[in-house]
Amino acid sequence: MTNLFNAIGNRWLRHNNPRTLCPPGMPEAGKGPKRPLIMVPTLMRSGTHILIDLILNNFPAYQGKPLYVDLDLVMRHPQREEMLAAMMEVGGFVVKTHYPQLIVKEPDLEVVQQVADQSIIISTRRDSDLVLKSMMRFPELSKRFGDEATIVAGIERFYEFWQSRNPTVFPFEQLLENAEVPNIVQEIASVIDCPARSKVVTPPDKASYLRVCAVKVMTRVLGHKSPVINTTIQFARK
Repeated sequence: MTNLFNAIGNRWLRHNNPRTLCPPGMPEAGKGPKRPLIMVPTLMRSGTHILIDLILNNFPAYQGKPLYVDLDLVMRHPQREEMLAAMMEVGGFVVKTHYPQLIVKEPDLEVVQQVADQSIIISTRRDSDLVLKSMMRFPELSKRFGDEATIVAGIERFYEFWQSRNPTVFPFEQLLENAEVPNIVQEIASVIDCPARSKVVTPPDKASYLRVCAVKVMTRVLGHKSPVINTTIQFARK
């Protein structure tokens, strides 16, 4: 069943479609007043999409068209300047990045600093050893980085870069505790000065596998119109 869902997701219902992600989608103006960007810099395998979805599900004002921006992909895209200009002008987007865990080019640094200067920065923190173990479980990640020493260097580089910007940080484990989520949402609401939904939306129960898959499908088909949002990439049970 899992392999079937992944095959469908990789071929016909990709996570990176114009309704869910920039790129390929171009940031569009939403309804209501312009809001600041929310930048979500995280290490790979540290709860990136749990945090993104927590924000999108509990703060409708940030459900953009498309749902969120992947800054690392934008920096590699032929329409880079146009996408950056649209995002900055429109505002109100959640902006994901793993910089500089992997990307360390000088032009990228200038872009990241420019976006960070106009953003509210919210991040996660997971024990570095657990991040390393999780990344090594995925062949595509270990292949990209090469070896454990390179992964560790990327983790250290990431924390050194972002800690000076004083982000609001939530422990990875706290994001998974439903009892803690209302407190997290309340703190985010205070930091971004934006009202949350009256009923808090918690991360999905992984035991309800078919429901999780259904929400992922709705997210990819409906984008910001999906009643619940799940932007995670794989239809895996992990």
